[in-house]
Amino acid sequence: NLGSSTIESFEAKYQVEDSETFVSETFETNIETFGTEQFTFKKANFFSEGDITLNVEVTSVNGEDDDFNDNNINSKDIFVGMSTVQKISMIEHFSSSTCFPCVFTNKDMDTLTQNNAGRFTYVKYPMNGPAPGDPYYISDCNTRRTYYGVNNVPTLFLDGSTKFANAISQEKMDISYNTPSFFDIRGSFTLNDNTITVIADFMPYINIKNLKAYVTVNEKTTTKNIGSNGETEFHHILMKMLENADGNEISIVAGKYQRLEMSYDLSSTYVEEMNDLEVTLWLQDYTTKEVYNSKFAYEYAEHCYPVQNVEALANLECIQMLSILWDAPEQGNPIGYNIYVDGV
Repeated sequence: NLGSSTIESFEAKYQVEDSETFVSETFETNIETFGTEQFTFKKANFFSEGDITLNVEVTSVNGEDDDFNDNNINSKDIFVGMSTVQKISMIEHFSSSTCFPCVFTNKDMDTLTQNNAGRFTYVKYPMNGPAPGDPYYISDCNTRRTYYGVNNVPTLFLDGSTKFANAISQEKMDISYNTPSFFDIRGSFTLNDNTITVIADFMPYINIKNLKAYVTVNEKTTTKNIGSNGETEFHHILMKMLENADGNEISIVAGKYQRLEMSYDLSSTYVEEMNDLEVTLWLQDYTTKEVYNSKFAYEYAEHCYPVQNVEALANLECIQMLSILWDAPEQGNPIGYNIYVDGV
């Protein structure tokens, strides 16, 4: 209130620029001179998807026209998303097998992930300190450490923008998971000898710039990078970032998916068991560091959109009869299926 009188009520409206449709509402209040209050329109309005300019205008104060109209209207350019999808929380964890406080954080994070199956994506960066550092430290870990400005372990990030010195809380996980996302991510990977091939689809439902796609190959459980802190196994350990540790440039156009395909020979990495791999995928604003969504790729599968809800029913009268039921993939038009029972 920049006026000399107390504002007891005012009427305001919001509408899309150049549209005749608007929402108007009267707000009862008590704002003294130079006082500030925040208000929310109770009535929602439908906007068509795409770029729009939203205008908000105060149309009357205390039941009368305002004596000074120059500051009664404000505008903001926004984008109305085509759709929303489930957010999968992205966890990045800087740790070391030579770090004693990391032991307790690792235990707490194991409990957290066990209680949140299917709600997270995870990558752990083994670091080179405290000396002599984790044996599985690689240059890609240092690239991410530099990006986030990490100087101590343990350090964790949830969705890129929230930093933790200890384990992430369930409350923070719930907030992250319940935040809608405008980006759908799907991927799969296959392994031929020691060469991994990753296919990743990124589907945006909103236009936004400055995003990068990240792809990592992790080993789910490692045991040969034991250090001095007493731990004997470690989880979600980074083996390699594909193709660029600083992120892969990606074109974001609402409603048009972007596909990345990449291969890498893992023979030179610290992978202990080639059948114990996972691939993490995420989209991140390189400047603000916010992660918009993430996903684990489907494991050892050729398709980003595999069949779902597979159920096998054995016939008790004839042990050789097996009924297999499944739902069709989310996308694509398959003309047939290959079914393997016990590898045959």
